[in-house]
Order: sequence, then C-alpha cells, then structure tokens
Amino acid sequence: MKILFVHSSYQQFGGEDSVVQTESRMLTERGQEVLLWTRHNDEIKNYTALQKVAFFPNAVYSRRTVVDIRTVVRQFRPDVAYIHNIYPIISPSIYGTLQEERVPVVQVLHNFR
Repeated sequence: MKILFVHSSYQQFGGEDSVVQTESRMLTERGQEVLLWTRHNDEIKNYTALQKVAFFPNAVYSRRTVVDIRTVVRQFRPDVAYIHNIYPIISPSIYGTLQEERVPVVQVLHNFR
C-alpha cells in the first residue's frame, strides 16, 4: 500500500512530530510504501511583510498546498493520505485537492481536554 503522510511540523519538536516519525517508520518496516510530505512552521519566521499580511487567508486556503500536493499525488499515486497536522501553513485546502485527485483521507483526531 502507498501511504502519503501529511504533517506540518511544529517550531519546537513535540509529541505529534515524534508520532509521525514513529508511525511512518513502523509502516515502512512492515512493507508499506510511505511518503512523508511535510512543511515546517519555521517557515513563518522568514516571512516577508507581504507573506505576513497573507498569513491568515493562507491558513484557510493555501494555493501553494494545492499545487504542491497535486504534484506529489500525481507522482507518488498514493492509495490513501494520512493527515496529522495541517495548521497553520498547509491549510484545509488539502482536503479538496485530495478529493479532486480521488485520494481517500485518514484524519488523525485529537482529543483536547
């Protein structure tokens, strides 16, 4: 099975980052073909003034994500996308793009207490 892992890494490495690494490694060790597609929230530190103005709209709909994920999907041809964290730089735009490309999505749900 070909699995596309999607994750927006935190500025400080944490539990979810560790889980993504562990899960993708375990699946690979068990014979699954895994592609880990990530962006790192450190990108925000280097934003220009214009990128800072566009930050909130891009957190809702990122054209870059649409273009990048469409390219990745067409090259890798995953059977499923496994999504961990999309905020703030990947954005919910990934869901529509994956749907258009007919890639089923597994979403990690977090239990915040």
